[in-house]
Amino acid sequence: VRSLRAAIPPRNPGMNIATVLRERAIDSADRPALIEGSRVVTFLGLDRMAAGIARQLRATRIQPGDRVLVFCPMSVALYAVLVGIWRCGATAVFLDPSTRRAQLERCCDLVSPQAFLAVPRAHALRVASRSIRR
Repeated sequence: VRSLRAAIPPRNPGMNIATVLRERAIDSADRPALIEGSRVVTFLGLDRMAAGIARQLRATRIQPGDRVLVFCPMSVALYAVLVGIWRCGATAVFLDPSTRRAQLERCCDLVSPQAFLAVPRAHALRVASRSIRR
């Protein structure tokens, strides 16, 4: 254990996965970051997707510490959404896309998210759920 700790660099409190991705986008822009079926997304491509999501979140006044409800299946889009949220300093709150309406409303009541990022079909829940619209 001691030798393993010596091999791990000291933690930089300003560094998170969004920072690491940005560094990879600079150092390894054209290398694959994610593969989804036949789709290959480079580090630069993922970085650009995340930056766009972060811009959209900031435009809606998402700030550090805000909670963003994420309702997306495992995909490239999910990773871009997460990194975009973290770039804003916000917190991602996960729900499985198969979650039923009652569970979704309970989650919203518990954590009071400031934003809701979801696959298009899940946005119909905003109309049906008062908890999400708040």
